[in-house]
Amino acid sequence: MEIEEVTQEELLLRTKQVLQILTSESKKSLFNQCKTLKDLCFLASIQQKRDLLFNTTTMAENLVYFLNIPANALLKRKICPNGEEVRIRDIRNYARYGEKSESQRGWVFSGLNAQDLENQKFFSHSSNANPKDPLLLFKNHSDGSNGSHSKSISLEH
Repeated sequence: MEIEEVTQEELLLRTKQVLQILTSESKKSLFNQCKTLKDLCFLASIQQKRDLLFNTTTMAENLVYFLNIPANALLKRKICPNGEEVRIRDIRNYARYGEKSESQRGWVFSGLNAQDLENQKFFSHSSNANPKDPLLLFKNHSDGSNGSHSKSISLEH
């Protein structure tokens, strides 16, 4: 049995394709603009509606799930270089700063640090400057990120 060698770019493309099936129509329209893992994390983190109980998105939860599958270890190591499980807070921090969260590992609510709380607020619907079109946050990120993806994986060949 031959083991297929897959590049990081191929893994990112596959993950992007799966996530596109599992996400909202409005986010689907922006997938072509996701050129890097950082872009994909940024899009996944944006809340499109206010939710008092949950501070995450279905897309971010699915991204965490897919990154933690052993077959996606190459991508996971871009966010968590030491191989730790990727968490939602790591997705948010990577989206903004290109590295995982520095908060403690453990129970879900343990170890949220000030940066995690700031990231959570940054991507929340209630803090969005454009609550009627929350995805403008991604469009602004894309417009302002010209070449700032030094730690990101590119989808362009």
